[in-house]
Amino acid sequence: MQAKKNSSAFPDFNLIEASTTNNTLAGFPAYKIVWTYKHPTYGMRKLVEFGTVVNGKTGYFVDYAASVDKFSKYLPVAQAMKNSFKISISKGILQ
Repeated sequence: MQAKKNSSAFPDFNLIEASTTNNTLAGFPAYKIVWTYKHPTYGMRKLVEFGTVVNGKTGYFVDYAASVDKFSKYLPVAQAMKNSFKISISKGILQ
């Protein structure tokens, strides 16, 4: 989080939530972070990111970003898309 907070890519960064409990991505334990920042063209944006590491070596993450005023409106669609994300492991190989 400190890297995002200090990054010029995320001006006015504000961490809203950071959690590693009760979150999953494709059935694997995941972290969840929610933050806002000021995009130079689009204004204030709100983002949620879920991420996981599988077999200790391969990372996956899913982000949803929208303007602060439209974030809640489209969040159910983003959640459905996140919930449909699958990671296949066949004979110990990620696919």
